[in-house]
Amino acid sequence: MIDRFFTPRENSLSPSIRSPRLLMSLGLAMGLLLIPQIANAQPVPGPEVQEEVAQDPAAKMRRAQQLVNEQDFELAETILEEIVEERPTMGQAWFLLGYARHAQGDLDGALPAHLMATEIGQGQTRVLGMYNIACVYSLKNNPDKAFEWLDKTFATGYNNLDQIAGDPDFENIREDERYLAYFNTDEVEEEANDEYESATTRSTYEDYVADATNDDWTSRPPRRQFDFWLGSWDAIDPEGKVVGTNVITLREGDNILHESWTSEDGTTGQSVNYYDPDAKKWRQAWVSQKGGVVHYKGNFKDGAFHYKGDNIKPDGTKVKTHCILTPLADGRIHHVIKHSADGGKTWKPAFDAHYVRQNSQAKAGAKDGKRYSGGDDDMP
Repeated sequence: MIDRFFTPRENSLSPSIRSPRLLMSLGLAMGLLLIPQIANAQPVPGPEVQEEVAQDPAAKMRRAQQLVNEQDFELAETILEEIVEERPTMGQAWFLLGYARHAQGDLDGALPAHLMATEIGQGQTRVLGMYNIACVYSLKNNPDKAFEWLDKTFATGYNNLDQIAGDPDFENIREDERYLAYFNTDEVEEEANDEYESATTRSTYEDYVADATNDDWTSRPPRRQFDFWLGSWDAIDPEGKVVGTNVITLREGDNILHESWTSEDGTTGQSVNYYDPDAKKWRQAWVSQKGGVVHYKGNFKDGAFHYKGDNIKPDGTKVKTHCILTPLADGRIHHVIKHSADGGKTWKPAFDAHYVRQNSQAKAGAKDGKRYSGGDDDMP
């Protein structure tokens, strides 16, 4: 069973000790506070604290997590059952409930909780739920179901073979040809998967992006080719002035890149970016504070991300727009937007800036270019 966070018990159902990188990843994925382990465990709460826990769902969750860390899985299960009854859409609570039951050997009780974690959980909570379902079926000597759920786990981008190789829950399927096939991957592909796994367990993608070249992004799966934009950025014009800030985050199981733009004068805009597997293109829907709308579609090619579409002004007038985001070797991104009022025959610059990660020392502006002057729709 995978934990990536909790201290293991010494029995056949408990997870093996994980690397520090993996321990960190679940804390980030679940958004929960690290609680001291049993050696530093807090004393049993007094009546006043118990009353607070009983009334505050967040306090209940913290208490349940502490109990899991202290390996008091029975009491943790009781509290987690109360939480999911009160808040049935809390994927993190379902994940913990499945973990607590799994650790006690209650596989039949753990399975529906793991399933709920995959149904309503987000990000790695969902992925780890899939992994733990595979563990349950392996322990129940149902290899077909175990491999079905391992394959689903791999389909999300997870491919930590060291984790699988060291997990005692998979002892029943280790001699199966399907298990052995997981370890017969090409070394280059394996290194790429390891790099992606490393990146997705961090609180930011800064190291991941800083080490990547344009060719690296082209070679990544389409859903991950826009990850270079993730982070908190200052937008610096060719004159070296900050004209706005942009915060790009992952949402909805890492399938949406969400943009939150704030210009120098305080006006704002947001966009949702996602890969459309049917059209095999990325799409963006942008809405500005002033009512402007932009519809984009495009892909990463020739070392840059190209979006083309229509910029619709608040009054309904429309212009063609071409957005280009180029990741640079120094970690910056060159963002250029051009508009065409004649159907694409001629283009005029509407935005020209270099994104620099906030708190970065690389504050040099671009050379040769016009400063973005704002306009009705701000950016883009």
